[in-house]
Amino acid sequence: MKNKSLLIEALTHKSANHEYNNEKLEFLGDRVIGLVLSNKLFDIYPKETEGVLDKRFAKLVNRKTCASIGWSIGIKDFIIMGDTKKSINRKDEKILS
Repeated sequence: MKNKSLLIEALTHKSANHEYNNEKLEFLGDRVIGLVLSNKLFDIYPKETEGVLDKRFAKLVNRKTCASIGWSIGIKDFIIMGDTKKSINRKDEKILS
């Protein structure tokens, strides 16, 4: 692994560390995912209108979908939380997504 500290930061919730946490990386990651998905949707549905593509995109990137994916891959076991929030359950969509 090239940058272990970046991985730790990506998995650190702000409740664990207010200075070094995943919020800035979350911002960047959202843009990267958006670009990749937009490009893929554009390729898969070349004849769809912008409105239809936008609806498909919104379904893919909404909090519920992303949280479901996060839960299914077990990301909750790796998120570093503060003392106030020790465990993550399926309803913690903001954290899981």
